[in-house]
Amino acid sequence: EGQRGRPQGREDRPRVHGEGLHPRRRLGDEEAQAARRAQGRRQRQAAGLL
Repeated sequence: EGQRGRPQGREDRPRVHGEGLHPRRRLGDEEAQAARRAQGRRQRQAAGLL
């Protein structure tokens, strides 16, 4: 019942998901490149750990 009493949580979740589905459309080219670089760093770190 406590969770049901929080309508704000439900409203915030779909907004976040909506923004995450198509980040490339909203992000600028520079931000998109930065995101790709961040992903590359994560993959490199994961590969290094393995």
